[in-house]
Amino acid sequence: MSVLEWFAAGLFVIALVLFIVELFVPSGGILAIAGAISLAVVGILIVAPGLSALTGADWLIFAVAGTILLLVVVAAGNALRLRHMAPLTGVEAMIGRTGEARSDLDPRGFVFVNGEYWSAESDERSVQEGDAVIITAVNGLNLKVRKANSKGATG
Repeated sequence: MSVLEWFAAGLFVIALVLFIVELFVPSGGILAIAGAISLAVVGILIVAPGLSALTGADWLIFAVAGTILLLVVVAAGNALRLRHMAPLTGVEAMIGRTGEARSDLDPRGFVFVNGEYWSAESDERSVQEGDAVIITAVNGLNLKVRKANSKGATG
């Protein structure tokens, strides 16, 4: 094997290592991009001596490198989008939700939120049974609520 072939083989191994490490290290796709570039360079090195006679098999290397690069870019974009989304579960997701008072809150009682009964305490004036309430805070299994006006906004 020539030096060029050894270099191409080494770059191919480096590309594989970069792809594997990308699975376990939170690099944001940088390692996979470097692996795709390495794989593309390997393809160029392999086909460079016979550039005038490129076949379908030679272009397969470029197609694989491009596909991997595209997948990494799409995955990184989705990860960034998910990172900036509002929480869907947990305490953070409860604040601001609307529920219904199932007993008079003067200041304590029960509310119905997301299909569940919660112990609640009113932040302000008395809340009557059936009134719409908005969650302002969560303290353990107790909710702090305030009465919502007829338009659904805070009151």
